[in-house]
Amino acid sequence: MLSTVFDGPESIPCASEEEAKEGSCAKGFLVATFLEIALALCFYCIWHAWHILR
Repeated sequence: MLSTVFDGPESIPCASEEEAKEGSCAKGFLVATFLEIALALCFYCIWHAWHILR
């Protein structure tokens, strides 16, 4: 039966119950910041190329 394979959502540990790795918050913040900067530069390059080639 399916219940023997999967006990349900109560068997899955919550994210708050798991131990966070040391520095994972700072690492996530830096990755998000660099991705946002990279995306902004990509949009600027696309906008700039659009105006030059038009």
